[in-house]
Amino acid sequence: MKKIIAFAAALCITASAAFTAQPFGIISPESVSFTVSAANEKISDNGVIYTMFDGYAAVTGREANTVNVVIKPEINGVPVTTVFSTAFNSDKSIEPDSVTVITDRSFYQCTALKSVKLPETLTAIGGKVFTGCTALEEISIPDSVSSFGREIFSGCTNLKSVNIPQSLTEISRLAFRNCISIENIDIPDSITKIGEGAFRCCYNITSIELPDSLEYIGEYAFIYCEALSEINFPDSLKSIGQNAFCNCEMLKEVNLPEGIECLESGVFQATGIESIVLPSSLTEIGNFLFINCKSLKNAVINSDINEISESMFDNCSALESVTLPDSVQIINDSAFSGCTSLTDINFSDRILSIGTDAFSDCKIPSIHIGADTEYIAPLAFSDCTGTVITIDENNKYYSAEDSVIFNKDKTSLISAAAYPSASYTVPQSVTEISEYAFNNSDISEITFNEGLLKIGKGAFSHSAITELNLPSTLIEINDSAFLGCNFTKIVLPENLKKIGDEAFENCTALEEVILPESLSEIGDYAFTECKNLKEITIPANVKKIGYDSLGYNYYFNGPWETVKNSDFTLSGYSGGIAEKYASDNNIPFNSLGEVSYKGDINNDKTIDASDALDILSLIVSGNTADSEIADVNGDGQVTSEDALMILNYIVGNIYL
Repeated sequence: MKKIIAFAAALCITASAAFTAQPFGIISPESVSFTVSAANEKISDNGVIYTMFDGYAAVTGREANTVNVVIKPEINGVPVTTVFSTAFNSDKSIEPDSVTVITDRSFYQCTALKSVKLPETLTAIGGKVFTGCTALEEISIPDSVSSFGREIFSGCTNLKSVNIPQSLTEISRLAFRNCISIENIDIPDSITKIGEGAFRCCYNITSIELPDSLEYIGEYAFIYCEALSEINFPDSLKSIGQNAFCNCEMLKEVNLPEGIECLESGVFQATGIESIVLPSSLTEIGNFLFINCKSLKNAVINSDINEISESMFDNCSALESVTLPDSVQIINDSAFSGCTSLTDINFSDRILSIGTDAFSDCKIPSIHIGADTEYIAPLAFSDCTGTVITIDENNKYYSAEDSVIFNKDKTSLISAAAYPSASYTVPQSVTEISEYAFNNSDISEITFNEGLLKIGKGAFSHSAITELNLPSTLIEINDSAFLGCNFTKIVLPENLKKIGDEAFENCTALEEVILPESLSEIGDYAFTECKNLKEITIPANVKKIGYDSLGYNYYFNGPWETVKNSDFTLSGYSGGIAEKYASDNNIPFNSLGEVSYKGDINNDKTIDASDALDILSLIVSGNTADSEIADVNGDGQVTSEDALMILNYIVGNIYL
């Protein structure tokens, strides 16, 4: 037999206040302080247990065998004003009468509660009132209710149907989160806002009819509604919040209304959308809007937006065609990264900037960069082998030849990502290969001309190059320049001064390295994870060997850590940096004799300002003959120029 609780009428006061006429409420013990002791008289009347307080009574429970429960408006001459939220935790059905307000957490985690019929007198329902009522299957909310609090039905996993009254204007935050049994829901015309996460993780909702009154859909509102396949967006809609429909995998068709102004970050991330038209009314588009929409084939942007946002179409692997407005001037990082089917995109001459990975791994047949483009990121066209890239001859900043991008005067090679052949000759004019210029390139054979001075960060990282013949003019190899390459032997050129951090890291096939006498600095992890490199000789002029740069491999121990290569030997000069590195790292050391550093006048193994003063003293005293160490610039004389070179070395302006 269905248990019925009929609330006849009552008034609500807090425990500390004198009794005044207020709407009856159901409250939790946590929200008000009540002191219940043995002195508080308990009265059972028709199966309902009342506890007597000073001037009022509270319902604190019921007898186990009670079927029909009636709560009296007063007992023993005092008003019944309060119902503890734990009073009915085991009830399966509740039909209160005459209640006007239900306060926070009133039926919180009443796991036996199956149905609730709320009275027409009810005007407000607090937050988390039915949270965790996992057996609740149905509830009728009367039109008299004008507000309800956050998470009101959150975690009601068996709730199959709920009517939202016309009196509400907003669906509160997390209101129906994880209500996994709801399949369809009708939202009345009075609703103007759907709050944050309102239907989050409602896995079985298949369709939603949004009202013509709706203006705002909050962030995460329908995230992980995996079965959602049908939704209408009314003309009244102005804004959709961050990740609102993220991972709605069955959502294939979306028609955005003219009038919508804002789509925040990730709104349609990882959905099943197949085509999209962005209306002209849009003024704000967030990052990651369609990232991982792997069924999206066509996109038309009618809005006069200035930018294509970061990762807007990232990894939309089925995307074939995109129509951009002429207003676009900036294409941000990863905007079309991983769009492997993209063959048709209209490129405006007004483009000013193209970000990192903007078109990485795209197979666009051709791209023409206009005269106005001021910035092209190093990895903008990464893995675009075969794309024909041309640049307007009137561009003041860039030029192109055979789809290789240079600065205007071709002294800096910026990107060879689209170069179509396996062999390439760096032009004579190039003095610098910019960062990531050949990153992950399929080019296996590269010829360098004399005149090259610098190789930038990551310039050849993970490229297919297998043999390295660097020009004698090269001075600097920067961080990660050849990381992950497949060399077996490297002979580095005379005049090279610096090897940067991780420059040859993870070159696992590398067996032999010959370093030049000119070398001054070896960066951190420069040769780490070169597993087959068993020995290396450090020239006398090297003044710095970075952390774990020689004789170490990586292993995974939660985070990646380094472990010493047990059969590695270091050769170098006693008293110098090579011996110190070997000693500090407990690596076998093979001495080639005593070290003497050019510029280390006082032989303290450090080049500092005192050495510059010693050179000046030598000049003043006239004792400069046979002082090879003091001839820093190697011109056969000891002059103030040599002292000045030491000072420039100390502040990092030059290498010695």
